[in-house]
Amino acid sequence: MKKISLIIILIYGGNLLSQEIKVIRDFGVWAGIAFEKEVLSNYHITLETQARTFNDASKLDDYMLHAQLKYPINKKFDLSGGIRYILDIKRVNGTQHNVRYNIDFEYKNKLTKKLRLRYRFRFQQEFINPYLYINFFFTGNVQQIYSSSIRNRIKLNFKHNEKHNLYSSFELFRLFEIFREPYFNKIRIFLGNRMNLFDVAIGFEKELNSNYPYSFVVLKTVYTFKK
Repeated sequence: MKKISLIIILIYGGNLLSQEIKVIRDFGVWAGIAFEKEVLSNYHITLETQARTFNDASKLDDYMLHAQLKYPINKKFDLSGGIRYILDIKRVNGTQHNVRYNIDFEYKNKLTKKLRLRYRFRFQQEFINPYLYINFFFTGNVQQIYSSSIRNRIKLNFKHNEKHNLYSSFELFRLFEIFREPYFNKIRIFLGNRMNLFDVAIGFEKELNSNYPYSFVVLKTVYTFKK
């Protein structure tokens, strides 16, 4: 009887411990294809599809479709807006079909002949499964599950030659959620090389304000068609 009790304790104790384990380091791949075109003489449109993996690049995390429209105000400032569909394959609670929009304001300055500084301010808001609330005109149900973020990114571009445009960036995320004070939740760093139409970079993300901060290393590749 004592042996049986000991086995039961070990089994349940192991289950409780396994439920408390949190992965704090991971690696993934972000692979995308984009299409860029100038429209209406001064506007630039970008359409992109991207797949993102996690768990040492063995499992699909997100699949995204993104559209972005940019307007150059002058040589130093750009204004743009975008909308994104996200198939978010949750690691625990199933799959979500989310929609996100963003508004960007970008400043750029040529420091030297080959070195350029860019700063981007982005406001974005993401809605979780908005199709569940699409009939709110008839039922009065309003989308309540969403989050907002403010992102500040600094980027340095070094044009080594016509084939290699090296860059590094640092981005700080501030998250706004319902029933919680806004807080800085993540940083993102990239080191990359844009080779004509092919962009490859290594990135690093780290959680902030967490007892067990999650760190994520990513290999990002995007091929762009221009017309």
